[in-house]
Amino acid sequence: MATGSHITGVSLTLPENWFDVDLESADSSEWIAGLDIEYTDSADVDRVSSALDSIRSKFIADGVDVAAIMLPEPNGGFIAAAMVLRVLELDPDDNPETYLEFAESHRTLSSTEFAVSRFTSWRGTHPNGELIGFSHLALLTQEGQDHGELEERAVFAIFPPGAEEMVQITFRTARPDAFTDMAAETALIVDAVELELAP
Repeated sequence: MATGSHITGVSLTLPENWFDVDLESADSSEWIAGLDIEYTDSADVDRVSSALDSIRSKFIADGVDVAAIMLPEPNGGFIAAAMVLRVLELDPDDNPETYLEFAESHRTLSSTEFAVSRFTSWRGTHPNGELIGFSHLALLTQEGQDHGELEERAVFAIFPPGAEEMVQITFRTARPDAFTDMAAETALIVDAVELELAP
């Protein structure tokens, strides 16, 4: 699969209400202060700032390469959705077909802590190569809890031809009103992703 080129840069074009997350600064204060959003009168701004700091810390701990969050405006005090992007090294046997098999393995995934429903997958093209996508509802139940929380996810994988890496982009939301059609709306963001490749 791999023939030598590398993904050396990623550029996002985000729609309204989506914001890049600064993963490089020593702390989150400047990034949070610079977010150009309007809060409603009932919003707890301090609580939102704490949530923003927490999710940024999680992105950094998870080692993601790029992240963005959806903050509806005017904002009532919540993060509507999150996006993380990872550049992943390919093994010799990795390709769109094997990734589609991996995606399809989620179709009937079910356990006491993670159960999938409304699964769908697709294959298409991206300006930078082949694309595999899948989406589903996930019921997440913490150990020791007797009820779970629903989370909707959409995942996209881009395979630039001849590259030794691929890009995986994951969108997640626990708010049923965040999207009208999550897969379609997030696909527009993915279509606008630009990758820089170098030998």
